[in-house]
Amino acid sequence: MKKQVIVFVLTVACIHVISCSKKEISADDWAKRAGAKYDLKDYQGAVADYTKAIELNPDRPGAYLLRGNTKLHLEDYQGAIVDFNKAIELDPNWAEAYYNRGFAESHLKDYPGAVADLTVAIELNPHHEGAYESRGDAKAEIEDFQGAIVDFTKVIELKPGFADAYLKRGSSKLSLEDYQGAIADLSKAVELEPDLAGAYHNRGCAKAQLKDPQGAIADYTKAIALKPDFADAYRNRGLAKYHLKDYQGAIADYTKAITLKPDFAPTYYNRGIAKSFLKDYQGAIADYSNAISLKPDNSDAYGNRGGVYLALNQKEKAMADFIKAIELGGRIPQETLDACK
Repeated sequence: MKKQVIVFVLTVACIHVISCSKKEISADDWAKRAGAKYDLKDYQGAVADYTKAIELNPDRPGAYLLRGNTKLHLEDYQGAIVDFNKAIELDPNWAEAYYNRGFAESHLKDYPGAVADLTVAIELNPHHEGAYESRGDAKAEIEDFQGAIVDFTKVIELKPGFADAYLKRGSSKLSLEDYQGAIADLSKAVELEPDLAGAYHNRGCAKAQLKDPQGAIADYTKAIALKPDFADAYRNRGLAKYHLKDYQGAIADYTKAITLKPDFAPTYYNRGIAKSFLKDYQGAIADYSNAISLKPDNSDAYGNRGGVYLALNQKEKAMADFIKAIELGGRIPQETLDACK
């Protein structure tokens, strides 16, 4: 008897498995599975499952939106836009679809398109702080800093404790040369979030413009402590040290910046100037030459290298550099040109 019972149970179990295997998976099932894969950061798998859901039910805008969102994580911005287009076609009044399409357009550097879509998102949902923030970002990219400030101000109104909004508004004010306003916003940003390296860096830039090199150096140093690979912070701290006539300190910072960002011509140029003050003329020539190699239309680099050649009494090389600087739009004093004769 015992054997018969066991066989019976196994038979029932097998029948149950076969029955389940024949059950069709619905669009909702595929969508749920896609959501689970998305949560596990299996974005390729999630896209595949959302595609299955769409094949079974092609008229649901949510599946297109979710698949588009997943494509954003894969940096497939064009593919995401195609999905957001379909979501909008099926539901023209869905703010989130316009918001996400605007986000994708920003990544493709279509900033006017992004501004247009984010504006529609805001019209449909006036309390969408993400849409205001993204529109502010897009406006800043096209140098509409006043418009960006308006948007970031709205974000702050909707979300007063959001440090990034103060950082972005302060950065826009910095671009408009409102240095005091920038410092106020950037100070609020670090008050709310003390680990924002970018806020310290930009506040340092504002202080430098207000002729406070010591304050600038303190902020750049804090930015570097928070983000040790922050090339711009090293470069700008070097510039502040240069203004304090700490040429060795400036060179050390410029050198670190070059190590982190070796293709940025202005850092070589600035280091060349510092080396010139220390009468390291060969080092200065090497730096100006690197700056010219990276940016061949840099008239100042030609002019300064010419000045170093002149200091070394290499008049032909000096004159050649001065002529090139003039061809590129630079100005060389007549007495300097006369000294090459």
